[in-house]
Amino acid sequence: MIHALFFFLILFFLFFYKTSSKISPISVSLSLSLSLTLWPSKQNNMNSATYPTISVGLLLLLTLHFLLPMVAESYGGRESGLGGSWELLLNSSGVVVMHMALTHLNTVIFYDQTSSGRTGYLLHPNRTCSAAAGGGNSSEGNDEGNSTNSMSSVDDCWAHSMAYDVATNSLRPLSLRTDTWCSSGSFLGNGTLRQTGGYGSGIRKIRFLQPCSDFSCDWTESPTPLADDRWYATSQILPDGGTDGANRPISHSTSSPLSLSQLSIARLRRPPASLACAARLRRPFAHNHSPHFTSSPLSHLSNHQPDVARLIADVARLLADVARLQTFYWLVCLGFVSDTDIGIDGADRVFILGGLNTFTYEFVPKSHSDEAAYDLPFLRQTRESTEKGNNLYPFVHLSSDGNLFIFANRDSILFDYRRNAVVRTFPRIPDTGARNYPSTGSSVILPLHHSDGFHRVEVMICGGAAAGAYQASRRGEYRRALSSCGRMVITEDFPEWTMEEMPGPRLMSDMLVLPTGDIFIINGATAGCAGWQSSINPVLSPYLYSPNGIPGERFSILPASNIPRMYHSAALLLPDGRILVGGSNPYYRYNFSGYPYPTELRMEAFTPYYLSEIFDGRRAMNVMVTGEGEAGIRYGEEFVVTFDIAFSSAVVEFVASAAPFVTHSLSMHQRVLRLGCREMEGVVEGTVRATVSAPPSPIAAPPGYYMLTVVNGGIPSKSIWVRFTF
Repeated sequence: MIHALFFFLILFFLFFYKTSSKISPISVSLSLSLSLTLWPSKQNNMNSATYPTISVGLLLLLTLHFLLPMVAESYGGRESGLGGSWELLLNSSGVVVMHMALTHLNTVIFYDQTSSGRTGYLLHPNRTCSAAAGGGNSSEGNDEGNSTNSMSSVDDCWAHSMAYDVATNSLRPLSLRTDTWCSSGSFLGNGTLRQTGGYGSGIRKIRFLQPCSDFSCDWTESPTPLADDRWYATSQILPDGGTDGANRPISHSTSSPLSLSQLSIARLRRPPASLACAARLRRPFAHNHSPHFTSSPLSHLSNHQPDVARLIADVARLLADVARLQTFYWLVCLGFVSDTDIGIDGADRVFILGGLNTFTYEFVPKSHSDEAAYDLPFLRQTRESTEKGNNLYPFVHLSSDGNLFIFANRDSILFDYRRNAVVRTFPRIPDTGARNYPSTGSSVILPLHHSDGFHRVEVMICGGAAAGAYQASRRGEYRRALSSCGRMVITEDFPEWTMEEMPGPRLMSDMLVLPTGDIFIINGATAGCAGWQSSINPVLSPYLYSPNGIPGERFSILPASNIPRMYHSAALLLPDGRILVGGSNPYYRYNFSGYPYPTELRMEAFTPYYLSEIFDGRRAMNVMVTGEGEAGIRYGEEFVVTFDIAFSSAVVEFVASAAPFVTHSLSMHQRVLRLGCREMEGVVEGTVRATVSAPPSPIAAPPGYYMLTVVNGGIPSKSIWVRFTF
């Protein structure tokens, strides 16, 4: 019996060593050597009582040895008690983090409102500061216990915007001239931050900040105003520029069919789809220092007949590409939409939607100076007048057909902004409460995958307020927030919401898509609605949601912060893998007392489980990109990623994450893609070179900077910046 047990043990480790990378060569050699050493024989005088003890000890040792590195891959660290940790970065951010955006130079630009009056950072300590200028009062702000004098900072001694340097943990004040309260923002393709709207003097303003490394950059204002008031509006970067090659606007009428000779298919830059994203490592590093990777069924052929393999792979990619042509591109090929309508040569264009008592959308930049805003009846239909709208800051996501998914209150549509037409209406999300401001929930799209041409788009919405929560909060009654989340694949023929329950009620939370594919939910409260003194009971513990986990077991509760983050708080993912968190309740003149949850200036970071040192052996280090041109990586092109790795994993993935603009629990433009990988090879001991494919089109990934992360067996590397462009 004992002989059979040890024989089975040897076969077990040999089998898994042959078929999986989850067991290191050290584990195998240790198990074999100890097993053979303890193999009973007639010459072995081992006491029968000590033999089981050593056997059990051996089994425990081996189990711990190979299971520990597998914790992240199999359980994401959630079952190991490695939930993460908190770190206080700054006692004062100077300015409340109401709006926040990460630049490609690893600086975080954040700002509050100029109407807050005194802040935590005095710009001119030796000068007499004027009172608030311009503006006037708004009942909307007074209802929430906050003054809303919209003053210009020309004579203001207080900073209302800051630049935070991640590497040095330091701040630099920036200058704002008009009020940015409850505004929206986006990045241009070159990394410039574009901010739109605000309140009072800033309600139709457009502002720019081009990041710099020499501390000379600051906010500038465009002389061209927005077409409509934009307070509590949402923006979405467009994939097509919104104009034709001559910067003419796209007509909102139906186009006449065009002949195929008029099409410029080359300008579409339709790339070949990658055969594989996740490259599987079948064995650890061999003695020739070249790890053996299998990236596709053709990899064994490519090792011996590269020319034939390349030809077969090209044909396979071409067939796959044809099979996955999206509806929009079929329209191009059939002549119903011209290549000028696609607007490949258009400048950076953004779609701006809604605002308080604003039921329109517009494009920035305008195609001509007198271009007006366009009416969208859906915004009127979803407005609850007695609840301050419940459709402000609508959720907007770019779908894989080039149209926009728009969600407001409880309803959603697919909108063709080129034709000013609703393409389809989706089912109403279950539950009785609303999901948009002031019943503030949050929304993301789950990671897009190269394996289906980035076609499948699944929206997730979590939290919100109970029906009637806004009016109830004005009476001092704080109703329990929603605890439900809904998921819907909007690209299916017959989409339906699938509902799940969070560990508890939650509103005003931020949802971040991590490089691992998990969803990180942080900040917020359990009762009331958004607004000053309109909610109670802060939620101090983040949640981690695993989209591919077992239903009913997908949520985990992570370690709690001791700082309440409620109204006007924000969070975003940093390139080093931490989550930056700041803001909460910027009362007028930054009142730090007299309220249950006063103005909060402390800035902190949450360190997820995957940054633990025990995973450093699995973490890809020294990630670098080659093959990137001066303007960036063009759509559909391949580029080379090199990195060092000590411990091989079953799956290596390459993840691109767009930098969002974060405010009011809404991460505008947040988008995560799992890129295709054609091949990986070891060049020297511990160093890997991978050939990765850029997204095929701006519909998959609008132009701009993305954080590129190598995820090895569920453990992400530090991210580096890449730029995708035409």
